[in-house]
Amino acid sequence: MVETMVTVVIVAFGLLGIAGLVSRSFVTEVEGTQRTQAMLLLQDMASRIEANRGNVAAYVTGNAAITGYTGTTLTVCDPASALATRDLCDWGRMLAGANEQIGARNAGVLVGARGCIHTIDNVRRIYVVSIAWEGMTDGPVPDPGPTVEALASPDPSPNDCGKNLVVPEPDDAERTRRRVMTLPVRLGTVGS
Repeated sequence: MVETMVTVVIVAFGLLGIAGLVSRSFVTEVEGTQRTQAMLLLQDMASRIEANRGNVAAYVTGNAAITGYTGTTLTVCDPASALATRDLCDWGRMLAGANEQIGARNAGVLVGARGCIHTIDNVRRIYVVSIAWEGMTDGPVPDPGPTVEALASPDPSPNDCGKNLVVPEPDDAERTRRRVMTLPVRLGTVGS
């Protein structure tokens, strides 16, 4: 009888461990999916900038982040507007999850996604595309990156994109749910 009770207790602890592992693996899977989605959106905007390199200045937002929403309503893109304006609008809608729908609802996985585009060096035509979103668990605060002086840029750091995304920010200055991914874009100059 005692052996049976000890076996039941051991099996119960084992099952609790497995339940915790399954729960943690779900969170890890969602975080991985968010990172994959963010990288695809970064590459999409980098491709749009490269395709319209003559008007790259029209894409730069600094930390005035693109959200895809005006208030709580999804942004409507004007097809008659300039290409850069349409690209930013379309990208904002994708950040809001409009390209993935279930029924009539957006099903994007990036919660509260914000997109920013910074100029790093006008002369060498180096830009950085950033996306910030709210992750599922607390993680380390993104590295602020090089100083503004080191970048020779008037913009704040690309890692500051969506800085006040998680409101309120946690009391622990070392942990946050805000996630940031950046992608540098260097545009070649034809004939030089």
